[in-house]
Amino acid sequence: MNSFTFDSISKPYLTALKGSNRQPWAPIEWTYQDVPKRPGALPVKKNTRVRPLTIPVFLKSNSIEDLQKVKEDLAEWLIHDEPKPLIFDDESNRIYYAVVDGSFDPDEILKWGQGVIPFICPDPYKYGDEESLLLGDYPIRNEESVKQAHKRIDKIENKGEF
Repeated sequence: MNSFTFDSISKPYLTALKGSNRQPWAPIEWTYQDVPKRPGALPVKKNTRVRPLTIPVFLKSNSIEDLQKVKEDLAEWLIHDEPKPLIFDDESNRIYYAVVDGSFDPDEILKWGQGVIPFICPDPYKYGDEESLLLGDYPIRNEESVKQAHKRIDKIENKGEF
């Protein structure tokens, strides 16, 4: 992995390092119901939890003073109140919606810094491009992502048009 884009921005001073914690799926917790006179239990409910993403990074600068400005710029770029699109260079066809959760305490060596950026994806799924499928002579197209469909419903309900 070379780097990533967050909120449609990438920074030339930042390089993502190996060791990123990108699991293939978000954490899942099941609720089970015991059944009398039966071994084990029955799955009742699946709860998909938020997806944590920890990204080790390397910061480049020209001096220790410049490194302090780089860290300020990093904070201005990454800290938001709402999740923003996060796209990794080595997974450019997938979008995560993330916010920074926690602190960033880089080790500083002369004019460089190295640390881990802790992201959380409240929406635990990753999204891809729209897809089309040909069923006989009729094309079927995925017009919206789940996230877009939810936004559209919210807008209609808020206007009282439902």
